[in-house]
Amino acid sequence: MRHSRLRVVNGVRVRVVMTLLMLAIQASLAQNASRIKQAVDDSAVIRIPNSTHPLTARAADLGRVDSHLPMQRMVLVLKPSEAQETELARLLDRQHDKNSAAYHQWLTPEEYGRRFGPSKVDLTQITSWLQQKGFHIDAIARGKQWIEFSGDAGQVEQAFHTEVHHFMVRGAERIANAHDISVPQALVPVVTGILSLHNIPKTGDAKRQHIHRDETNGKLMPDFTITGSAGTFHFLAPGDYKKIYNLEPLLDAGIDGRGISIAIAGRTDIFLSDVHTFRKIFGLPTNDPVVIHNGQVPGVNPDFVESSLDVEWAGAAAPKATIELVASASTLTTDGIDLSLSYIIDNAIAPIMSTSYSACEPFMGTAGNAHITGLYRQAAAEGITAFASTGDSGSANCDPSGEFPSPASDSATVSGLASTPYTVSVGGTQFDENGLDGLYWLPDNRADLSSAMGYIPEQVWNESCDPTVDPAGCFGSGLYLWLATGGGPSNCSTSTISGDFIT
Repeated sequence: MRHSRLRVVNGVRVRVVMTLLMLAIQASLAQNASRIKQAVDDSAVIRIPNSTHPLTARAADLGRVDSHLPMQRMVLVLKPSEAQETELARLLDRQHDKNSAAYHQWLTPEEYGRRFGPSKVDLTQITSWLQQKGFHIDAIARGKQWIEFSGDAGQVEQAFHTEVHHFMVRGAERIANAHDISVPQALVPVVTGILSLHNIPKTGDAKRQHIHRDETNGKLMPDFTITGSAGTFHFLAPGDYKKIYNLEPLLDAGIDGRGISIAIAGRTDIFLSDVHTFRKIFGLPTNDPVVIHNGQVPGVNPDFVESSLDVEWAGAAAPKATIELVASASTLTTDGIDLSLSYIIDNAIAPIMSTSYSACEPFMGTAGNAHITGLYRQAAAEGITAFASTGDSGSANCDPSGEFPSPASDSATVSGLASTPYTVSVGGTQFDENGLDGLYWLPDNRADLSSAMGYIPEQVWNESCDPTVDPAGCFGSGLYLWLATGGGPSNCSTSTISGDFIT
């Protein structure tokens, strides 16, 4: 009887397990069921709201582009079903629950695509429709969250029911779609829209580094203490960073980045000689970054200062880490930063990634914000920690940072690259010595050119200035200065962000 009971109990257990397994299979099948239920009819289309860049409304329209103008590396943004959204949220919770069997069980991009991407049937219908319209399919994401395709302006206008024009935007000639795009109604359950159809660039949030050329020997010489009419400013050496944030015990214990990769999103090549010089000056071990070209080689463009600093300072904080700069050339339709972020996450390049660019959330549009949220959500499921700068223009993130003769003209907003719930939004401070520099800085540099003695009080970085209320007229310039950390509530998610990189 005891054995009989055991067999019954085991039988019950088997039935329970089989029932749960069948439910899981059914749920999986439901998640990946085809969502395109009708024939793709180009006469029945749905307009995609907020798919026109807002700056075109106030820009000078210079007329329609040539229909044969190449439009390369466009990104069709796909979306998960409601069932997939629900299951993905549960998975992310379990992956971060120490009591769950799924704790830190990260997905590969292919696993992510199988579980949270469109069905094979839907992907085939979408790619077939694009090819029928004359487009070339460049790539389908491993995570099945986007399709990259290329064509010309005439094909874009015909397929997406819009026009592509030349515009004069903030003093530079750009191209952009003149009004919102539309897609066939049959595709709407799977397609969010096109990431972008313009070449209005995202903003680099360059940190400041003061260097002068010694005319006696022609060498570049860094200045770390600058005194002028505005006061004394201390620029950081890697040794200062270690002192201020007490990193020396970690580095001495071998926690120095060895065995770890850090991916940097960029849209330019850099001069490796600059990295060599940086590491040699500050006594850092030789450790060249890895430069990955995603598509066409971008070459060295003015963004190289941004990417050089990102690479150099990531290597300063983690001297033995492998720094991987992913450089994607921008096209007439897609910013290189978007292409690099997509590449890093969809190829699981590194467990840590960083971007120091920002983008006004409203300017990104429906598909742009959905794409970046989806990317960072995929990164979270893959175990990638994603850091993003919050911008250099304070709450005027839609306005460029710098010095201007008039106040900011756009509404207060945040950077869409930093405002997702899956992003570590990097906020900044500025040192607050309160005139007591001698308490925190040595009068002379050490051998590694550092001079900080330890932690220095900090406050929110804000060097913005209104000349109409500042007694000194903003350092006598008479200009409005928009130089401050970004931050505030997102209009696309429930997360809030604040701050920017330490300068």
